[in-house]
Amino acid sequence: MSHAMMPKAGMSIGTKATITYKDASDILHTRESDIVLTTIAQVYQVEVTAMRNPARAERGENADIPFQVKNVGNGIDDVTFSVKKFPNQVDKITFFSADAGGAARPGTGVESSAGNPVPFTLKGLDAGGGQKYFVLRMPIPKSAQNDDLLSTELDVATKGGRSSDVSADALVIGRRPFSVVPIGAAKLNNKKDTWVTFRVNGGLTNKVGYFQMWAVNSKDVSKPLKYKVGARASFNRSILRPEEFDGSDDTLFKIKHEVGANGSYLIQMPIHIDDAHRGDEIVMFAKYGEADQAAIKPLSGNDSLEKSTGFVIRFDHMEVQPELEVFGNSKDGPSRDFTRIDQALSGETVQYDLVLRNKSTFDDTFVIQELTDSKGELIAKVTPMDAAGAAALRIGAQGLPEIGPIPSNGELKFKIAVQLRDGRTSDVEQNVQFRFKALNARTVEPLIQVLTIVKVISGSGPVVKFANTDDMEPAVKKLTIDDGADVKRFYMNISNADSTDKLTHEYQMRFADKGFTIRPYINPGCGAPISNSGPIDSEGKTFCVVADLRGISRLESKVVVSDSARSAQTSASITILKMPVIEFASTAYDSSGTPGGDAALTVRIVNRGGNMASNVYELWHDTMDPAAATNTWPTAFSYDERNWEHSLVLPELKSGGSKDVFVKIAIPQDVSIDRHWSLTLGLREVGGGDNKSKASTIVTLVLDDSGLVVVKEVAVVKSPVPMDCGSSAVPRNFSKATNAKVNDGDCIWYRISVTNLPASATVHSVQIADPIPEHSSYADGAQANMPEASPKIDGGKIVTQGVDLEPDTSLLLTYPVTVNFRK
Repeated sequence: MSHAMMPKAGMSIGTKATITYKDASDILHTRESDIVLTTIAQVYQVEVTAMRNPARAERGENADIPFQVKNVGNGIDDVTFSVKKFPNQVDKITFFSADAGGAARPGTGVESSAGNPVPFTLKGLDAGGGQKYFVLRMPIPKSAQNDDLLSTELDVATKGGRSSDVSADALVIGRRPFSVVPIGAAKLNNKKDTWVTFRVNGGLTNKVGYFQMWAVNSKDVSKPLKYKVGARASFNRSILRPEEFDGSDDTLFKIKHEVGANGSYLIQMPIHIDDAHRGDEIVMFAKYGEADQAAIKPLSGNDSLEKSTGFVIRFDHMEVQPELEVFGNSKDGPSRDFTRIDQALSGETVQYDLVLRNKSTFDDTFVIQELTDSKGELIAKVTPMDAAGAAALRIGAQGLPEIGPIPSNGELKFKIAVQLRDGRTSDVEQNVQFRFKALNARTVEPLIQVLTIVKVISGSGPVVKFANTDDMEPAVKKLTIDDGADVKRFYMNISNADSTDKLTHEYQMRFADKGFTIRPYINPGCGAPISNSGPIDSEGKTFCVVADLRGISRLESKVVVSDSARSAQTSASITILKMPVIEFASTAYDSSGTPGGDAALTVRIVNRGGNMASNVYELWHDTMDPAAATNTWPTAFSYDERNWEHSLVLPELKSGGSKDVFVKIAIPQDVSIDRHWSLTLGLREVGGGDNKSKASTIVTLVLDDSGLVVVKEVAVVKSPVPMDCGSSAVPRNFSKATNAKVNDGDCIWYRISVTNLPASATVHSVQIADPIPEHSSYADGAQANMPEASPKIDGGKIVTQGVDLEPDTSLLLTYPVTVNFRK
């Protein structure tokens, strides 16, 4: 099934209603209502499709029914399947993860039984079409009859709760005349010899059975592997005659024997596979059928024969002790013994470069165990790390660092970092001893390696400073992003700690957090990203650093700067804060009104910076408005249209969050209607004292003496299932804004009222046109309080006929739409 793209969660939908009316001079005018918004909800929805249903299987076999699971919602989803109904005579079912072809992945089975109904979950389906697959394996009872249909029902649940049911069926098919299945498995000995055994199960009637056998290497199944059959090959314990197999082609073994009804026989063969190699897995198959089916056709293309499952023959691996080499360290030149460091500085971290080579014929993973108590007076910490020295090795199930897997005859490089305690020195050798052991080791001894630091002397590392400007003044430890940007560029200076040191040193720089990128400083800008090392002379060197704060409000990290020649190291911390950036969603708003009445509108305040706490900013009528005449117009604000304040403190706003505020402006009785009036709404700091707005928006008022007041309101009716919005009851409560989040099938009701105030002395001919919002459909339930308005759908809008509106009367249009995510 194909679907349109589902709208994103958090998206706002809504429209403005347009009012046209004629004044006393029969001149046509237009007015617009405020826009009324609703928000799209987070939707969890999946489609589950059986890729083969029913599956066919014989009695005593397993029926595998593969399924495709597709996420058609607008968020990442986890989908859980539970057995709702077990088939007759079946008391357990097993779930498996599967590939796109519907094949079950070994080792992923989850068994669910009537007594222990364990659910099965597929996690992390991407939004908008992400797919995963699973297999339901149903055992067919031996008591089942041919053509029985065994059915089960699954309950499907998403993150949002229960979603739907899905069924799975297995059709019982009759037995073949006979079947051939392998018995057990085998290993080749050092001479590449072994025995293979197949069982021949008789059918319902006596038949002449015909068998062909061949072997393949599981690493390359495209061609048969040559094998030789020994002299003691037998069928049902009777030695086979030489003419019963084709000695001229040792890839093919043919037998023709009578298979008795319901009989059970063994084919046993000593075989030799000369082309086998250590670590190979060889699979021997049988093709079988009735003799008249098989005739004398060659193996290839003989599709009339059945194919057995495989008899697995393994040629076991050889376990060999690995090799370990210390090929470098952070202190010495290439001609030295790299297991030893002659001299290190207190407080620094030295590193040894090692390579571990796997000499066994199989892939393996190795654990590293420190045998000495290295956390003494001088050594603070010992850490096995990756080859780049960027991250510690993972900790395995044994609680020890692991390196690997390393392929057979492959190698893997890594480091061991030894951190020395600051301020401690010694002339006594410091030794750290390690044991390297393969996880699969059975016969070989672990390797032992000793690393030595001969002497620890005192030393000082380089000096690191951060600043907001390239002159490096003042030095700071905290920086802010004040404009809502996702990146922050600042400057880092590295210099020698000893001012008398006039040499050039090779420094290495590394931030602990990946959100930082180091670039060269090229006055007045920054160059391309560089490797985190380089020479720094006695004058020091300034770098550009770019911090990436996408999706976060705070980034704190430590930079480690090392001088490998002197083994000196320094660290410095920097914190980047993304400050709140509070703005109005629009730089300008429009409203309308009549002298002596109120202008009403809704403004949206957004935070496009970092998280903002409550009680930081407040909304006010900015009296610095250049349109000075409006300074005295009383303006009030409210979140609920019940409690009004002349300044309104904002609540907590997360990054990317928003808040709608109702605004009411009292229009003086004696103002002119021959011009547009405007005023400024501002956001200022609470308790700032200077009455300066950090952000502002202009509200333009179009005044007339028509006496018409236009209001658009909304009400959301949610239902657990899609409903007929057009035939549902009109909601009792409407409001100018709503916090409700709408889902597919929900109903949104709109109410537009046009009121001719009592003070008006004019009858107006009024018409309403309101566009249907996106992702919704008209639900055919529009109604008006004046029958002559005759509302109808016309070109994507709900429109009324023109009606004469007397003073102190209202035209009221109410209509529903159905939320339709597929529109």
